[in-house]
Amino acid sequence: MDKSIIGIDLAKNVLQVCHISKHGELLCNKAMSRQKTKEFLAKSNVLYTL
Repeated sequence: MDKSIIGIDLAKNVLQVCHISKHGELLCNKAMSRQKTKEFLAKSNVLYTL
């Protein structure tokens, strides 16, 4: 299992999503709509979402 972390900064219309690998490398840091965030989380294989 690929242990990685996704951090989400909540806002009204756009969410800032940060995906970090198990080695501490930044994989993704994007502003996403709520719908795109749902799709991203459904596709990702993560252990924790903070």
